[in-house]
Amino acid sequence: VPEAQALTETAGNIMKGLRRTVQELRLQEIDDSGLLTSLEGLIADHNRRGCGKTQFLLEAHGEVNELPLAITGHIFHIVQEGLTNAVKHAQAANVRAAVRIDLAQGGAPRSGAGLVEATVEDDGAGLAREIRGEAGFGLGLIGIRERTLALGGEMSVVSRLEKGLILTVTIPITNTAGPAS
Repeated sequence: VPEAQALTETAGNIMKGLRRTVQELRLQEIDDSGLLTSLEGLIADHNRRGCGKTQFLLEAHGEVNELPLAITGHIFHIVQEGLTNAVKHAQAANVRAAVRIDLAQGGAPRSGAGLVEATVEDDGAGLAREIRGEAGFGLGLIGIRERTLALGGEMSVVSRLEKGLILTVTIPITNTAGPAS
């Protein structure tokens, strides 16, 4: 039993290290290829892994690749977590992710004028009671809320009229130069 526990702990530590490495590589990819290309790859990966059971779609509106680096990594991870939640909990047939740049007064994304909105919408089971935790959310949604609040944004989670869920995050575009983590 102690040896099995030690092996379990070692495997867990290896997985944590692997996740950190993959996250760092993904952030470098966003920096090198741009947010849009990274999101397209994420959607393609989900479609590949879903084997047709769930269809994933990406919509981008505006100059997505022109967002400040301090925001792009967060937007990527918010969409990634929204997709993961749809796969893990919703048993959805269709999942749509959208990123929209809404510029105020004709500003440019890097000017600090406007908003970026990320939405993940599915036709699945909605927010089930068994995944609700603090403030009615599971850990993934809590992480999204924390990222959003750290950037001065707002998050909403709304049940669709038919069935499913709509996760929307709105973040002000600021001309900050911080890490895209």
